[in-house]
Amino acid sequence: RWRLPKRAPRIAAKARNVPAWWLGPDLSVFADSDLLDRAARPVFSALAEPTRTPAPHALVLSSTVETDGVALALDGHRLATCPDEAALTFFLESLLTHLATQGNRSHLVLHAGLVQWRGQLIALPGERGAGKSTTTLWLARRGGTYLGDDLCFIDLDTLTLRGLAKAATLKQGSFALYPESETFTDPLRGPVRYFL
Repeated sequence: RWRLPKRAPRIAAKARNVPAWWLGPDLSVFADSDLLDRAARPVFSALAEPTRTPAPHALVLSSTVETDGVALALDGHRLATCPDEAALTFFLESLLTHLATQGNRSHLVLHAGLVQWRGQLIALPGERGAGKSTTTLWLARRGGTYLGDDLCFIDLDTLTLRGLAKAATLKQGSFALYPESETFTDPLRGPVRYFL
C-alpha cells in the first residue's frame, strides 16, 4: 500500500513548468513527460491548476516506454506498467484517483459528485455506476457549477468541501443525454465519455 512520505519531497526544477494535478488538499502530482500530459489531458489537464501553490506533498510522476508497455514511477519509485499506450488515459485516471484517496491525511474523502447549485454545495454520494457523474453534469448544464464527479474532500474543522478536479466520466448508459463528446474505449469499463 502506498503512503505519503513524512516530509514533502522537493520538486525537481524540470517539473516546475509541467502539468500539475491537484489531487486534494494534501497532494499535487507533477507529470514529467509529454506522453503523460497527452494521456491525462481528457481527464485532468484541462482542470490542472498550474498557478496554484502545490499541496503540502508534491510528487513527480514519470513514464518510460518499454517493450511491455509504459512503466510509471512516482518520485523515482516504480509503480506499475500500463500494458498498452492506448489505455494510458484510463490507467492514469485510476492511478491518480487512487492517489487522491490514499494520499489524503487532513480531510474526510467522500465518494461523491459535487456541484454548487443556487448558492449551496450539493454532494451526491453513491456507489460506482449510481449516476453521480450524470446528475452532477445535468445540474451543471442547468446553471450549477461543476466541482467534481468522483471524490469530495471535506474539512471537518471548517466544514468546507472541494471536489477532485477532473472531468466528468460518463458511461454508455448516459450517452443519449450527452451525445456531443468523443467516445473512448476503457478496457475495464467499456465506452466512456469525458466532459469538462
